[in-house]
Amino acid sequence: MYTNRRSPRRHPSLKDVALAARVSHATVSRALRNVGRVAPQTRAAVLAAADRLGYTPNLIARGLKNGATGMLSALVPGLSGPPVSDMMSVVNEELERAGIALQIHTSSEDAERQLEKLRLIRGSSDGVFFVPTSDLLVRGRDDLVQATTRQVQEMGVPVVFVDRYLEVPGAGVVCTDNETAAYEVAMYLISLGHRSIGYLTGPAVSSVRERLQGFRRAMAEAGLAYDESHLESLVADSYEAGAEAALRLLRRAQAITALVTYNHNATVGTVVAARRLGLEIPGDLSLVAFDDVREVSAIQVPLTYVEQDVVSIGRHAAQLMLDMLRGGPPRQIRVQARLVVRQSAAAVR
Repeated sequence: MYTNRRSPRRHPSLKDVALAARVSHATVSRALRNVGRVAPQTRAAVLAAADRLGYTPNLIARGLKNGATGMLSALVPGLSGPPVSDMMSVVNEELERAGIALQIHTSSEDAERQLEKLRLIRGSSDGVFFVPTSDLLVRGRDDLVQATTRQVQEMGVPVVFVDRYLEVPGAGVVCTDNETAAYEVAMYLISLGHRSIGYLTGPAVSSVRERLQGFRRAMAEAGLAYDESHLESLVADSYEAGAEAALRLLRRAQAITALVTYNHNATVGTVVAARRLGLEIPGDLSLVAFDDVREVSAIQVPLTYVEQDVVSIGRHAAQLMLDMLRGGPPRQIRVQARLVVRQSAAAVR
């Protein structure tokens, strides 16, 4: 589950104008900025709708460089579920208030498709929000990682990584403070008396690496030996792969009394594996997850989980992009998460 509290919109947005004029966001943006190709009758309809609704573009949009397209792009793995879908929804709302249209492209978690989309976007947008696919690392294709990094460097416009990132000089980054969040998870389990803690992880994208670093730091500070046999990786991002990974881990390291899961499928897989092994949560195995999994919380046990503040991430990402469009420097922004304590973790027996 994610923090997703939005304040009510006080003024008509770009989206409202688009709906009223029955055209796309991009057409509204071009018509209001008087750039690009817009049929005279279409522009008249947009202006009439804007006037009727009382829409006034945010003056921040007028700070864009001369010759700008008035269009920003986002390239994401997919929009089928949180947290990325929620983050980009907030980004879109913030840009609408600035009178700027956002065009969203998806890579479908395919590294080659992602590279093709970056090439298509280049030259057609004033800036790009980018959520890299984990497929870059799942497939072990260093050539694709290098080609993608090089393509981002050559975009020629501001790039803001959201949620996870590649090491690209000159790009902005907005994401959860994953290392601190994982550190707090491990310290919480240690405070409950757990000493043998397992960790289900995944491909080494930035967020996954940082979470593992935080987990290791907590174990070291508590004077507990970090045991590599207590770490297991999912070979694919599916609940079946999560169940297989959890089974491998729990069968190999039977002393484990608590488990941390890095994403939705690792969490669901752990619950499936625990049932197969006859383990009760939290009686036999405490579980702390990154992000709530509603079906688990509703059917199995209310999860103790890390809640990411997707609203803050989306707003920071949009503002950073606008700052960079005005010539501001790229920055790395880490947003604090919150540990929500419920019933899936308990004191060790």
